[in-house]
Amino acid sequence: MDKIYTYSLLKYKHSSILGECLNIGLLVYFNDNKKLKFIYPDSLSRIKNSYVGVNEKTIRNYLKQIDYKATLFNKKFDSLISEIIGYNFKEFIDNYILPPDGSSLQFENSVVNFQRNYSEDKIVEQLKHLYHFESQESRVDKEYEIGKTFYGYIKNRVNENYFYRDYEIKNPTGAKFKFKYAWQNGSLNLVKPLNFDLSEQRHIARKAHENFGLFVDLEPVAEQKDLKYDLLVIKPTKKSLYKEYDHSIKLLERVERTNIIEESEIKKYSENLIKTLSNKK
Repeated sequence: MDKIYTYSLLKYKHSSILGECLNIGLLVYFNDNKKLKFIYPDSLSRIKNSYVGVNEKTIRNYLKQIDYKATLFNKKFDSLISEIIGYNFKEFIDNYILPPDGSSLQFENSVVNFQRNYSEDKIVEQLKHLYHFESQESRVDKEYEIGKTFYGYIKNRVNENYFYRDYEIKNPTGAKFKFKYAWQNGSLNLVKPLNFDLSEQRHIARKAHENFGLFVDLEPVAEQKDLKYDLLVIKPTKKSLYKEYDHSIKLLERVERTNIIEESEIKKYSENLIKTLSNKK
C-alpha cells in the first residue's frame, strides 16, 4: 500500500480587509512513521518587505510555538492522536496546534497526497519548492542592510544629542510607528529604509501605497513637529519592474515632506548629514 502524507499551508494575513496573504509555513504529517514536521523560513524579510508595521517578534513567537508543539507531539504520539489526525488533520491543527482565533497566522485546509517512492526529506524539499519558501524573495533583509550601511557612514561622526535610533512617532489616535533613525536640524528628519527590489509589480505597488497611507495618516503630527521623511530606497534588479518602481516613487513624492535617497546616493546624503550636525553644539 502506498504511503501517504498530509499537509496544511500556514499563511500570514496582514489585513482581513485587503484579503491578501503570504505563505509562511507548512505542517506536514507522515502517516507511515507517525511524525509531524513544521517547515518555516529563517528570515521574515519577505513579509517585512511587503507590509508596513509587521510585528516580527510576535510572528516569530507563533512560529516557535508551532514548532515546539509539533516536536512535543512527535515525542508522545499514541493511537488516539493518530486517529484524530487521520480523521481530520485541519481539526487536529485547530484544536492542538494553532486555534483559528482571528490572528494574522492561519492554517489552510489540509491536502492529502501519496508519498510514492520519495523519502520524507525529498517530499519536504518538493513542498518548499512548490510554495517558494526559499526563492520568493532574497533571504537577506535588504532594508536592514541598507540601514546598516547608512549608519556605518555616520557612526561616531555625529553629535548624538541630535541623532536618534528607533525613533517612535504616534498618529492622532495614539498608534505607534517606529522609524529606524532620526536626526534633528530645525525639522525632525525621519530616516526609513525601503526595499523595492521585490519579485512582482503588486508587491512594489503595495509597499508604496502603505507608506503613502502612513505619511498621510501622520500629516497632522508632521505639521506640528515639522517632520521630514528621508527614504533610503533600493531599486528593483528586474528591468521589467522599473516602470512600477518609478510610479511608486512619484506617488511617495506627492507627500511634500519626502526626500528620496537611492542606494547610490546614501554616502553623499550621510556626508551632508555629518556636516550639518557637526555645527551643532
